[in-house]
Amino acid sequence: MKSNLLIFLVLCLALFLRLIVINQSYWLDEAIQVLESRRSFDQLWQITADFHPPLFHYLAYFWLKVSVIEWWARLLPLSLGLFTIYFLYQEIKEVARLKTAILGSLFLATSSFHIYYSQEFRPYMLSCLLATASYYFFIRFVKADKIYKIDKWLGSGINLLGLYSLYYFPFVLVSQLLVLSLFYRPKVFTWLKSLAISGLFFMLWLPMFFKQLNLGWHWANRFMVWRESVSVPLVKVLPLTFAKFWLGNISLTNKLIYALLILGLLAIFIFLVSRAWFKEKKITQMVLIFLLVPVFLAFFTSIFIPTIAPKRLLLILPQFFFLLALSVRSLNKNWQWVLVFFILFINVLSLNVYYFNPRFQREQWRQAINWVENNSLSDSVVLFEFSQPFGPWMIYQTGKLEAVGILDEDDNFELKISQVTKDKKQIFLFQYLVEMSDPERKVANWLIRNNYLLKQTVDFPGVGLIYEYIQ
Repeated sequence: MKSNLLIFLVLCLALFLRLIVINQSYWLDEAIQVLESRRSFDQLWQITADFHPPLFHYLAYFWLKVSVIEWWARLLPLSLGLFTIYFLYQEIKEVARLKTAILGSLFLATSSFHIYYSQEFRPYMLSCLLATASYYFFIRFVKADKIYKIDKWLGSGINLLGLYSLYYFPFVLVSQLLVLSLFYRPKVFTWLKSLAISGLFFMLWLPMFFKQLNLGWHWANRFMVWRESVSVPLVKVLPLTFAKFWLGNISLTNKLIYALLILGLLAIFIFLVSRAWFKEKKITQMVLIFLLVPVFLAFFTSIFIPTIAPKRLLLILPQFFFLLALSVRSLNKNWQWVLVFFILFINVLSLNVYYFNPRFQREQWRQAINWVENNSLSDSVVLFEFSQPFGPWMIYQTGKLEAVGILDEDDNFELKISQVTKDKKQIFLFQYLVEMSDPERKVANWLIRNNYLLKQTVDFPGVGLIYEYIQ
């Protein structure tokens, strides 16, 4: 009864923290997710340009039947985030004491990084939940003297869903295989048979996966900036992932201080893990494998296919806090309280920066589009330096203004912009992602050459500069 009450309180706290600032504007990827997931049901399998498996699209399809308003859409990942905390609690409780399970779930509940993606209408929290559930059923499997059919089928089902949630999910399964090979070798064959069922059904998706891969290579070769936006440089990715796991998406302007802070946290983490290694060696080794194997496999894969980013490694964030809770519990009681307070202080501090600093929140497309529409004249046009208006415009615009993506892959730019701007006395130019789509600033230079004067420039966090030209 006491344990149920404690995890209930942790989940209530987690819910409260995830409802704060949930109604932010959709940013680019979320807007595209909304548009893609509102297509007809039979088109959801054809998601070539999303570079993710389709499971979240199907969940989002039904979820958005109620509403597309931001807070409602984000209640889906929020719910997945709460279930993730609960499954982490159950996972830890299988191999450690109740206090360790409560501590790990509390750390995850207050994690700025987890809270941010619990408010993100994208697949990352779904994969995080399924990975944590997979680890939970895996631990039940290795501990059990007798394997019950219900656990076997639930484990296979969770793994199948995980494969359809994120392309990094197989790295979770590799970490489980390594644990089996090291500590539970007699159970390897049984586990592989169960996994084969999941893999067999995932093969249905392989043709679409290869289409996504080919398109990804095309975009990466055409747009170097796009390549850099979807994958963190390998030299930075490991320290950056550690930083985000502990501090969330916030950073410091002074990079030296930020680096020293991360080094200090890393030293504390290594010290704590070393203590846990001596006190709970087998459990610590297992959780370290759960945590590190997916990271290094993602790193190795990105040498050939650049996709690695901390948000794609979110699926192992619960294992980070599992290890942290296990390590804290290895200390004497006085030091346990000091470290618990310290970790919670870091979490709360980074949360406050996220809550109150728009620079670390999502792109303010809703505010930007409202400003453009409120300041427009009857003879206005909105230009985007891309092949079409970006997704957030399609969601937030009211139909008051014509909007055109002015840059295509063909060479008809001069003709197209001449036709679009004919008889237009006011032009709004969004320079969002201009480094990727128009590094030579062809659009802005054309407007100046054709006697358009820059009236004002407005900057919206995340969206960047919007230029108002008049003639």
